[in-house]
Amino acid sequence: MLQLIEISLICTGIHVCFMEGMVFDHLRFEELLHKRLKNIVKPLYDCLPCMASFWTCVILWKIDIKAMLIVCGMNAIVASVLQFFDNTKLPENE
Repeated sequence: MLQLIEISLICTGIHVCFMEGMVFDHLRFEELLHKRLKNIVKPLYDCLPCMASFWTCVILWKIDIKAMLIVCGMNAIVASVLQFFDNTKLPENE
């Protein structure tokens, strides 16, 4: 369970680093990609719940549906908290 919390925090860190005004903001690919390719970047850095599937598989080196769902739930909670406290528009709410 601690490893899943760690994965959720890693996802949150990556997501925050790519937010507007943050260190990797200039590496965002939105201007270069068509709308249909937007689904590629969402699991990489743009959508916290979407990131659970990709990063859980990468870090655990296996496909574990239960782990992905747990991380997705934690990421959804974190996304809600970020939106509430920072008044940030998150991509999953567009």
